[in-house]
Amino acid sequence: MVGDRRRLVGVLILTAILSHGHCSHFRGGTISWKSEGGTKVHFYYSSGWIWESGPGCFPFLIGQLVTELYYEYWKCQSKNCGIENLHDMNYYCTGASPEEDWEQGVNNFTYTFPNHGPFTIGYSNTAWILMSNNEGNGPWNISTTVDLRTRSDTGTPNSSPQSMSKPMYYVQFGCEIRLNLPVIDPDDDNIRCRWAKEDECQSVCKALPGAFLEEETCTLIFNTTSANGYIKNGIYAVAVTIEDFSTVPITLDGDTKKTPNDALSSVPLQFLITTPPDNSPCNFGPKFVPPTPKEKVVIRIEENTTAVVDLYAENGKDKTAKVNVLILSGPISSSLSPVVPDVDRNDTFTTTLTWKTTYEDLGDHIVCLIVKNDKEINGDKRCFIIRVMQTGCQSLPCQNKGKCISNLGKYKCICRPGFSGHNCEVNIDDCLSNTCPFGTFCVDGINTYTCSNITTTTTTTTTTTTTKNTTGTCTLEYEHCACTVRPNTEVRRWMGLSTKFPCTLLAFSGSIIGIIASVFTFLFFMRPFEKVCIKDRMGQDQQPETKNKSNILELNKIES
Repeated sequence: MVGDRRRLVGVLILTAILSHGHCSHFRGGTISWKSEGGTKVHFYYSSGWIWESGPGCFPFLIGQLVTELYYEYWKCQSKNCGIENLHDMNYYCTGASPEEDWEQGVNNFTYTFPNHGPFTIGYSNTAWILMSNNEGNGPWNISTTVDLRTRSDTGTPNSSPQSMSKPMYYVQFGCEIRLNLPVIDPDDDNIRCRWAKEDECQSVCKALPGAFLEEETCTLIFNTTSANGYIKNGIYAVAVTIEDFSTVPITLDGDTKKTPNDALSSVPLQFLITTPPDNSPCNFGPKFVPPTPKEKVVIRIEENTTAVVDLYAENGKDKTAKVNVLILSGPISSSLSPVVPDVDRNDTFTTTLTWKTTYEDLGDHIVCLIVKNDKEINGDKRCFIIRVMQTGCQSLPCQNKGKCISNLGKYKCICRPGFSGHNCEVNIDDCLSNTCPFGTFCVDGINTYTCSNITTTTTTTTTTTTTKNTTGTCTLEYEHCACTVRPNTEVRRWMGLSTKFPCTLLAFSGSIIGIIASVFTFLFFMRPFEKVCIKDRMGQDQQPETKNKSNILELNKIES
């Protein structure tokens, strides 16, 4: 009996030690998502681990599924998803470096939620590696928020931003480092990066000493000097939250308002920085050179074709070193050819990235690479986007952010709310189907309209005088005023009596009151209207010449 208890205690202690040891091998990651319509969501994730401590990625297994983390899960942290465990943490091996002691992979899964949410999906455990500045050695958490309510600007649910990163960046000690974080958004929203906080980062919140994060460009800037708290061969964590913001005010499901300053979703990006004991000068490592695609450039290809991207790098200031190129992140089946010297340039090497696409690859894919030499000195990082498009859509025929889909060998544009036409080139006049209250006029927007009023100011001149604004130009003549705004085919008219009576709205859209007021105005003053100001939908003013004293009628846009 006593022996059984001792054996049980021993097993529990060993299990705890092994569990803690495995969990401390985490090296960061990210997760993002894309709406598939309704409540179905497609998730994409990557994670990094100490080499031989993750799902099992080795250099000879790149491109293959590795499955040694079958007991770790992405979970529903908000407890309202229907189930708790959504998918295991296994992945397709994309990179492994025994020298730098890391492995990395990517994978994806789909899940249909019971409603529109919002939900929180994440992976948490303990513990991060102990950092050189005594940060870490505690729990981690990487999670994303999912809100599937319909956006008024797109007519579909939101999709989150996407990003990728290497598990561990080797940077030179004593140098200023600028690290551009690769980010894209399927909805073309504005993207901002900020430091993760509280539960988003757990034990590694703001753990990179003296670092500055440019939120609008998602650029990380830091100086790895001893004055800033860095040491040679040090390890430091980065935890960033990436958020998307609509470009215009919108609503979700028609009721919840979101301004361009309200985040629609958030995704994590976490990784490590290390400063190897290398005494090389700053910017000593190899660099990418043309015609390698530029940072953040978009390469467009059609589905079911092969992407072929040539990459070139020079060996920097160390002319005796040989260049190597590694894929940090990219499509699962992408690959690099062997690195060989460039036949046209000295000290330059080249390799080719290839990727066979399918219909399931439609959309944007971040590809990040890093160049290093055979002396283990890291150089440039380069990230670009491969956009897989449906057949016929490569020429980007759809305007105003319309979605292009293949249609029997041709293309078809699915327009966003507020637009129509074969190429979504027509802004639908929302004033045609909506009536504003008496005393106001209608101003068309994009899938919306505004009811505005009229105010007057007085100006004396001997030449033609106009005031321009968003709705048109209106001029008073012979103590009368008339203004016509002509959106497409519909005409609305405003008339005033004289300068003694401020120009007010007496008629619009051909109403009976308007007709009576017009007849009364004509008979009372016995003078016809001399001028009508017209502004068409393209913003062109048409105005006859005049030499009379004028009062200027300004149309000032306000909210009704």
